Amino acid sequence: MTQMILTDLDGTLLNTAGEISSLNLKGINALKNAKIDFAIISGRSCEFLERLTNYYGVNCHLIGLNGAEIKLKNSEIVTMDIISQSTAKDIITFLEQKEVVFQTFTVDEELVITGDFVIDKVLSIAKQKFNNNRDILQSSLYLYLELFEGKKQLESIREYIITNTKEVLKLEIIDSSDCVRKEIINMLKKYNDINLTNISTNSLEINSEKVNKGAAVRYLLEKLNIDKNMVIGIGDGLNDIELFKNVGKSICVSNAPEFIQKSVDKVIGTNDSSEIGNLFLDIVKEKAR
Repeated sequence: MTQMILTDLDGTLLNTAGEISSLNLKGINALKNAKIDFAIISGRSCEFLERLTNYYGVNCHLIGLNGAEIKLKNSEIVTMDIISQSTAKDIITFLEQKEVVFQTFTVDEELVITGDFVIDKVLSIAKQKFNNNRDILQSSLYLYLELFEGKKQLESIREYIITNTKEVLKLEIIDSSDCVRKEIINMLKKYNDINLTNISTNSLEINSEKVNKGAAVRYLLEKLNIDKNMVIGIGDGLNDIELFKNVGKSICVSNAPEFIQKSVDKVIGTNDSSEIGNLFLDIVKEKAR
């Protein structure tokens, strides 16, 4: 019998409008009433996840930054592991020299690089997705707001983290150029103390070598004294593979890449179908039998 469900956020629980649908929310509330534990596990920060869940009136466990931080329900955020300062400094120096758009998530702040080149990079990403000017503009504005909202904007993140002795939990690189991405990935190969936790079309996410969603799930289940065979994990991306390995049943949405769909026990509808909500309701019905 299912005792806990963990779900990824973007591309999974959220629809393409960035919302938790009414049916998905109904399913989450049904899990609560049935006393089935629920957790959101994401590349986003726990601070962001807490704002989102508060908005929807959901009180649940949170795993942020691909497992670098964990917030048990009604508890404080626990940091799992950081990127060493020397490695973080080297990578950030390289990114700033190449004028790459990136975000830095520290233990207590979210930082983003700023400069004239950022607008050009954001436009380039939007042009990869759309052909007409209206969609390009809307996409650019959305990404720009996503990048900068609630974050400290800096022309040199390197100087800031050195001066203020900041502990870095995650670096997220945003760039549309295949050439630049390949150069970055090759550069990262010389560091054995980091983990490339996620690779998507326009994003690379870097954590400490000890950080991934699977390690965070093991920590959470031990704290809650839950057998992994009684747990369902739901996701859609590369950073969810470690999640799938550490639960009893793995599920992905059908908008996930084909290699992800082949790696799970079950595939359900897209993140726009609200099929996750129906799944939750079915699990509650099964428990009530």
